[in-house]
This record gives sequence, C-alpha cells and structure tokens, in this order.
Amino acid sequence: PDLKNTVEVSVVVTDDADIRGVNHSYRGKDAPTNVLSFPALERDEIQKMDIPAAHPFIIGDIVLSYTRIREEAQLHHKAMCDHTRHLFLHGLLHILGFDHEDARDAQKMETLEVEILATFGIDNPYAGHME
Repeated sequence: PDLKNTVEVSVVVTDDADIRGVNHSYRGKDAPTNVLSFPALERDEIQKMDIPAAHPFIIGDIVLSYTRIREEAQLHHKAMCDHTRHLFLHGLLHILGFDHEDARDAQKMETLEVEILATFGIDNPYAGHME
C-alpha cells in the first residue's frame, strides 16, 4: 500500500539503564544499546494492508537511548541531532522489515540509510567506521 500518512510509530527516548533492561527483557542481551525496534507487523503483513490514509495504524515502536546516542555522537564527532536522525531511521527500517543479519542485507540497509540521510544533508554515518 501507499504508506503516506497511514502509519504511526511510537518513539521512546530513555537512558542507558532503561534501554539495558528492555534489551535484556526482549533480546536476552544484558547491555545498553543505542536503538531498539519492535515491529507490530511482519513486512509482508504491512504490504497487504489496505488502510485509508485517514486511519493511521501503528507499525511499531522505537526505543532510543539518549545517553548512548550522546556518547556515540561525541566519540565520532557527529552532531547529536544527525546521529539521532540516523538511529531513528535505522530503527524505522527495522520496523519496515530491513535487517543486517548477513552482509548482503547489511549493505542493502546501509545504502538505503545513506541515501535517505543524504536528503537531509547528513553525511554517510558509516564512512570511516562501523557503528
């Protein structure tokens, strides 16, 4: 479907302690991270939906750690807002069914991220290092 104006994403901004708990509860990883995504639907389910634009539906949740994002932005000499936009986009792409489990999928997802971020004037976040 044409997803313009038809979807909602819940965004939670928290700190390292809280995201660590979420990461442990849902992924079994007892460590903080910068972003977590929780799709409400599988990618093929979203594609089959025929929801009118006037009735948005929730496609998932994104949890961002302000603490982690700030530290990474400082470490890599990035603007905090640019790094936050990148990680929000990264989380959104996960909700839409993209992943980076293998090299091919990672390349596809990173290329899409770089292209979208460029439209906002944000440099390639993967240039020079991996996050």
